[in-house]
Amino acid sequence: MSDPIMLYLVRHGEAEASWEDSLDPGLSKKGIEQAIAVAKCFGTKEQLPIYSSPLARARQTAAPLAELWQREVKIVDSLGEIPTPKGLSGSRLDWLLSIKDCAWQDLPPELSEWQHGIIQFIERQEQPAVIFSHYIAINLIVGWVKNIDRVVTFHPDNCSITRIKRVGATWSLDKEGEQASSNVL
Repeated sequence: MSDPIMLYLVRHGEAEASWEDSLDPGLSKKGIEQAIAVAKCFGTKEQLPIYSSPLARARQTAAPLAELWQREVKIVDSLGEIPTPKGLSGSRLDWLLSIKDCAWQDLPPELSEWQHGIIQFIERQEQPAVIFSHYIAINLIVGWVKNIDRVVTFHPDNCSITRIKRVGATWSLDKEGEQASSNVL
């Protein structure tokens, strides 16, 4: 039997702007402090590959750990935010709030490619890694390993660390990250 593979899923730090104000905000001052704290959590432990969403807030959250470990952050497009449906008439936040209790299978088919991209990336991992991503993406992964077909299964806080592991061919949840005090996306 092979050794377990642990993946550390880190939600990005607090953004400097909301989705309503910016498509790709960086980190707020608090978010930068959170990112530094995450790097300290990993400290000088085994230096693992670091992957990140291409969005600024995730890349900036990964940067202190990459600097500490002197490692390159590998950008993975599929780790980005859930795509906004084409022709959305209302706000993105209203749309996200309207789908949070939905089953993935009930959502528009155009989201399937994004879902499959994330799951395929996770399935391909052959060694432990740290992955910086987003609220819905981390929820998708946790729902997948727990076999729960819901968009939101928990409320990971900014810079929370969720652990999943693979033993043999089976992925499971090792530990949910710290949850946000508010369940508003």
